Amino acid sequence: EWGYVLPQETPLFVTMRFFLLCGALALAFVAMCCEVYGLPVTADDLGGDHLPPASHFHRVKTPEHIINLDLAPEHRWDSVAAAYRSSAPAVVKYFTGMVPLSKRELELLEWVAAHLDTHLGDLGKEMKGIAEKLGIDLGIIVALNFSYELRRLGGPTPNTTIPDASSPSAPEPLWCSSIVAPTPEGRIVHGRNLDWNLPNNLKNLTFTGHFQKGGKTVYSGTVFAGFVGMLTGVKKGGFSISANARETGGNPLVDALAALRKGAWSPTHLVRHVLETATSYEEAVAALQAGHLTAPIYWIMGGLSADQGVVVSRNRESVADNWHLQQPTQWYLYESNYDHWTQPPAGDDRRKYGLAAMNKLTAARVSEAGLLSVLEVWPVRNNDTTYTAIFSATTGELASYIQYLEE
Repeated sequence: EWGYVLPQETPLFVTMRFFLLCGALALAFVAMCCEVYGLPVTADDLGGDHLPPASHFHRVKTPEHIINLDLAPEHRWDSVAAAYRSSAPAVVKYFTGMVPLSKRELELLEWVAAHLDTHLGDLGKEMKGIAEKLGIDLGIIVALNFSYELRRLGGPTPNTTIPDASSPSAPEPLWCSSIVAPTPEGRIVHGRNLDWNLPNNLKNLTFTGHFQKGGKTVYSGTVFAGFVGMLTGVKKGGFSISANARETGGNPLVDALAALRKGAWSPTHLVRHVLETATSYEEAVAALQAGHLTAPIYWIMGGLSADQGVVVSRNRESVADNWHLQQPTQWYLYESNYDHWTQPPAGDDRRKYGLAAMNKLTAARVSEAGLLSVLEVWPVRNNDTTYTAIFSATTGELASYIQYLEE
C-alpha cells in the first residue's frame, strides 16, 4: 500500500513549465530551517558575541484540520484543499518567479518527472486528489512533495539571520534544529522551529493536522497544505519526531536520482509511514534506522520516559550515528544541521548559542512553556521563521504557532 513501485515506462506528464516550477519549489524549500536556543540570551551570556537586534513578530496558533484516513486516498485532503484553494494562485506566483534552471538541471528534472508519474501507493493518490481539489497542476504538487530531495536546484538563497552570515564559511540555508528534554517529572518535551522564507500570506498554509481512523486521532503533525509528507509529528502513547536536513557532500542531484532508481523512501514520506504504522518508540526508532533513503537526514525523536530520546543521523543507506539521552549528564539533545561529533563551520556556529541557552534554562525548568520561551529568542525566531511547535508523546498534544513577521 505504501511501497514505491516504478513501472517500466512512464510518460512525461508536464511541460517545460513544470520543470521550472519544480526547481523553483525546490529552491524555496532550501530555506526550510529551524533552531532551538534557550531563555532570553544576551551578548554577555554568550561571551560577548554581537547579535543584531530582533525583529518584531507575533505568533498565532495554527488552524486545525482532520485528515480522515478511512476515506479513499484521493479524498482524504478534500476539506483541507477546500480551505486553502483561494491561496493556490499566490503559491504558483511565488514559486514561478524564483530562479531559472540550467540545461543539466532540466535534464535531471525530466528524468525525475518521468519516474514520479508512477504508482506511489496511497501517497501518490493523495497527491493527485490534492492537485485536483486545489486546481494546481499535478507536477507542482509532486515537486513540492519531493522538494527535500530537490532542495539545492537553482543554487542557494542567502539567509542573513544566522550569527555570521557574512562569513565565507557560512553554509547554504538548510538549517534545521530540534530539541528533546525531560521535565523534572520525567516526561519528554519536544520543541522545534521551522524556517522557510515564506511571506506572511503564504505562512497561512501552515496548519495542525489530526490524522484519524474510526473517528480517533492516530497521530498529529504540523503540515503545509499540499504536502503529504511529515516534518513534525507526534503519536500519543508512542513517540514524537522532527526532521532536520543533513549534508554529507557528493552530488545531491545525481545521488538522489540513483536512490530513486532503487525505490528509496523520501525521508518525509517515511516519517508519515512510521507515524501511521509504528506502535512504540522502540519500533519507530528501528524503522527509521532501516531502509534506503533518497537523501541524508537527522531524525530527532522523543518517547515516554526520561531516557527515551535520540538523534538518528542517517546516510542514504546506513546509520551514521545514534545519539541518546543519558541522565543526568546528557539531559537534553540539541541538534541543528551538523553532526554532533564534529565542529560546525565558523560562519554558522549556532551550536554554541543553543548549548549556552539550554544550559541557562536548566533541567529543573524544562516544560512546554519553557521550551516555547527558548524557541522565541532571537535569532532562533528570525525573519524566516514560519512556525514553532511544542509537543509530547505522553499527552499527544501538539501546539503549533505561525510566526508572523510584523511588516
